[in-house]
Amino acid sequence: LLPENVDELLVAPQSVTMHPALGLTDAQVYVDNTSGTKPLTWEAFPVESWISLDTTTGTTSDQVTVSVDTAGLAPGAYQGTIVFLTPDIPGGSSETVDVFFVIAPERAEFSVFLPVILKP
Repeated sequence: LLPENVDELLVAPQSVTMHPALGLTDAQVYVDNTSGTKPLTWEAFPVESWISLDTTTGTTSDQVTVSVDTAGLAPGAYQGTIVFLTPDIPGGSSETVDVFFVIAPERAEFSVFLPVILKP
């Protein structure tokens, strides 16, 4: 006998890294059913306020654009989480996606003054 297909929420990748200094503040996350036997409805909840999603609900197979808003954030390393849930499986099913990025300190501007040598 073959094992029975079991529906389970699948989210990939399970982590995304953004690079704001390079202008890369968006990433794609895919939401699917591991067995694919039936579509699953899902909801997504970004835990941190600086994470936004182009949609927070859908049906598998689906795609979500994850964005980060760095405005007002101090330089440093940031880690956040998005929780994906489906009510379509008895007992529920959830997955998380970790979001990482670094805000580099601003470079200090400086001037270079060269000595002036006067010859008589």
